[in-house]
Amino acid sequence: MKPSEASSTKGLALITQPSPVQAIINAFRKAPPMLFDVADDTHTLPVIAASPAMSALLLDDVNIDPMLRAPRSASPKSPDLSSLVASSSTSSASKRNAEDSTDADTPSKRIRLMTANLSQTTSGSFLVSKPKMTTLNRIAPPILQRAPFSAILEPNWSLICEMSKHEHLSHQDLAEGVKALTLNLRLAQLHVEAQDGIIESANAQLVIQNIYTDKLHHALFEKETKKVSKANRVVLNVGGTHLTDEEFIQEMEHRKQAREAGKEAKRIRKEQKVAKKAKKDASQAAWQEILIAHQSEVNTWKTLCDRLVQQGARKKDLPSKLR
Repeated sequence: MKPSEASSTKGLALITQPSPVQAIINAFRKAPPMLFDVADDTHTLPVIAASPAMSALLLDDVNIDPMLRAPRSASPKSPDLSSLVASSSTSSASKRNAEDSTDADTPSKRIRLMTANLSQTTSGSFLVSKPKMTTLNRIAPPILQRAPFSAILEPNWSLICEMSKHEHLSHQDLAEGVKALTLNLRLAQLHVEAQDGIIESANAQLVIQNIYTDKLHHALFEKETKKVSKANRVVLNVGGTHLTDEEFIQEMEHRKQAREAGKEAKRIRKEQKVAKKAKKDASQAAWQEILIAHQSEVNTWKTLCDRLVQQGARKKDLPSKLR
């Protein structure tokens, strides 16, 4: 048995998510989209800067302290506490600003922004559009991510037990312990932010798949649901209708006669159409014969005129052209 083909992409958190997933990272879906939401001039899309969680996923991100990255060839050196605290304060300030701006959004505003964002993506606009889905409409395969241990060092969790016995530590040992704890706390913060970004992307992918499943469900429902014929719907009054009622029987007979009359009228129209087409074809064939005969007479006239001119006849004495 052949192995199944991979239907998803698995890798580190460095993989870029598809544009539909990025469009709903900061939004959620609670109501079906309307034409007002999809219109280009309805909303002005905000420019959202990269969050610290996503910045921590990049190997060459300038916001990450170089001492916190995993070593490639040489062993890591002891990090500087001042640069560590500065980096931590900058990240905390940007995170607070992002949270303040996010909390100002209402759920309905998030829905509209998400719909507007999706409508402007190439691979996800069909999810919020009104036209029916086709086999050409596909969503990107899911991207499975894991913690970026190759990009960010793992905290030294053993410091928790070591620093718990601080009774016999000197002042210098305590100061060095505080530095080590601060460094590892910063590492833990980066890992938490990275995990939050991974969870955020996974939830966005689930929303995309949910919207896609709803579209598929509606398409299958329309395909499986047959249109009910008017002949099967009989309502004589507001209340119930008995099948043996004389009025019901007369109504059914009247509808049957109307259907037969419609079929007969359709047959007559079809015969008239066929007869009209046959008459038109016969007229065109007769006209083509007339054109061929006229062209033959014109060719004979040209030959006669050429022979008379060669014999010395004047042009005014030539026979007139056929019309």
